[in-house]
Amino acid sequence: MNAGAEEEEIQEDEITPHSLAIQIIDIICQSLSSKMFLRPLMEFIMQHKDHPSPFFRRSALSILTIMSESCSDQLKNSLETLLQIVLTSFHDKDKKVREAACLTLSQFATHLSPEINQYHQQILPILYEAVHDPRIPMKLNACFALETFCENMEEKEICLYLPKLVQSLLQLLHSHSHSPSVIQVMELALSALGSIATAAGKSFSVYFPDVMSVLLSCLNLTNDAYLVLRVRATNCVACVFNVIELEVSQSYINQVMELAIAGLDLEFAELREATYELFSNTSDLLREKYEPFLPLTVKYLLASCRSNEGVFSLPSENEESEVGKSLSELLPEIKPTKVPKSEKKS
Repeated sequence: MNAGAEEEEIQEDEITPHSLAIQIIDIICQSLSSKMFLRPLMEFIMQHKDHPSPFFRRSALSILTIMSESCSDQLKNSLETLLQIVLTSFHDKDKKVREAACLTLSQFATHLSPEINQYHQQILPILYEAVHDPRIPMKLNACFALETFCENMEEKEICLYLPKLVQSLLQLLHSHSHSPSVIQVMELALSALGSIATAAGKSFSVYFPDVMSVLLSCLNLTNDAYLVLRVRATNCVACVFNVIELEVSQSYINQVMELAIAGLDLEFAELREATYELFSNTSDLLREKYEPFLPLTVKYLLASCRSNEGVFSLPSENEESEVGKSLSELLPEIKPTKVPKSEKKS
């Protein structure tokens, strides 16, 4: 891994010996038995987690990120030790190492659950700080980590952190900047908020008014640049409606449904999918009171059923053979080239 230790600033999309080495390790972990690579990789991690060079420390975390998926059972056996490496790296003086630690933690939350949930007292305070980091990559990784970690928490556990969690994410959603990177942070913040609502259940009702004011604002977005943000807001509303009582949400339902139905005319496939999920959760919430929304709901559902958008037909065997034949006709015939005797001798 010496190739990964260049003492220079590495650009995110730049192809470097470091990035290539990590990609190759990923392929190895996905393709071979862990018996063939677990020990040398763990030795590298333990030897370089405190290395003077930030590139070595970052490499150790990158390998942990990869291994969390392919070696989850083995990592669970050493979870406490490995988690301390990751959490300590959140305070590293190098920004790239801190970002790598946040990404590693999000992958731990994804692949090392439910065992990792018992460490919520150590993990969530760290993520509070990361969400407010001035660097966009850190915010993105922190929001993703919150989403994956909180969705697996029990209600009694997450309720201890609800005030700070909701406040931190709402602050991100009240940003005055509309740059693409900030919009991306807001999208992930909404996804995290949906996961928190799902885990918190009825306890989320206390924060419902403040959250809904932000969500309604997002549901009014029509600019193409903000449609994914509107999708995430629609998903979040669906999550919230799935866990709270009708008495809490009733005053918002008409406005939400009006905006959701209007969004279907934007012809954005991902928004349609999110809206149909919202229809489902709203009908569960309202039961027979959903009847006024049925005509328009059914109209759009039937239109989607009749649509051939995203539908394609596979070629028949005869068509496949014809395609193969036509391709072979296009390819030039390759004839063996005779090698001169003088070249053969050499």
